[in-house]
Amino acid sequence: MEKSLEWAWELRRQEMELAVVPTLHADRIMQAMLVNPGIVGGRLAFVKYGKIELDDLRSRPQLAVAFHNGWRWATVEGLAEWDAYSRTMYDQRRTAVPIAPSRVYGS
Repeated sequence: MEKSLEWAWELRRQEMELAVVPTLHADRIMQAMLVNPGIVGGRLAFVKYGKIELDDLRSRPQLAVAFHNGWRWATVEGLAEWDAYSRTMYDQRRTAVPIAPSRVYGS
């Protein structure tokens, strides 16, 4: 079965609604965030608060979102995409982070 965003999303719905997103800080240290993603306009997205994490995502928009269901897992890789709405939210130190998937894989 070819892996797709829909496949990953279905796996997520079967277990829990949370996902892990690692970000890379400017000092090259990784940090994992727990997020509650959703599908918005056909794209995977999550809302994030916190200036440091948002600055990290803006500077290094490549990310991966990992879901699991028991020992089965799915990862959606892609770029964070920003628009005027997100820039306004960013000024308020929160933002929606839509992702343009480039690769989906898992077991």
